[in-house]
Amino acid sequence: MKTKRVASLLASLVLTALFMTSCIGTSHVSKTSGLSQDYLNMITKNAEVITVVKHDTPVDVLFEEVYGILLDRGHRISKDDKERHYIATEGKDAGESTVQRMIINISENTNNSEMKIRTEWKAGTEAMMGASMFAGVRINQEWTTAKWEAGRPGIAFGESVAIASAIKNGIVSYK
Repeated sequence: MKTKRVASLLASLVLTALFMTSCIGTSHVSKTSGLSQDYLNMITKNAEVITVVKHDTPVDVLFEEVYGILLDRGHRISKDDKERHYIATEGKDAGESTVQRMIINISENTNNSEMKIRTEWKAGTEAMMGASMFAGVRINQEWTTAKWEAGRPGIAFGESVAIASAIKNGIVSYK
């Protein structure tokens, strides 16, 4: 009897995970990020880190540029350090009940500045309530690394791609 209950609970959790990441493709990410599907289709599958290189630009200038882009897109800054060129954002709804946050590090390398964006995501309140009702148990999700794939991780990653692609004359790559 106890084994049957555990198996049922495990099956519910698997179905919930599928529910929370399915039905969200490139078209949804395009809609939430404002980027074209063609642009998004060029991203390396399962990429977790976005790198932007800006030639002949001091690190302070890139720091101020990305800071302004973040504020323009409605991100709130939880921590920043202009001397260490570090920005962390608060969780923000990136669309489709997906909460996203970023850690951004900027470094200087012989007249070039390099920015790395690492993204985390978790399901928003609406998605969590739906998944909990579907599974019949309360689900608590922690922050997880976002990567370029279908589903909510892709929506969170797509918002970071939008930030990176807004850097004027920046060369964007993915790892």
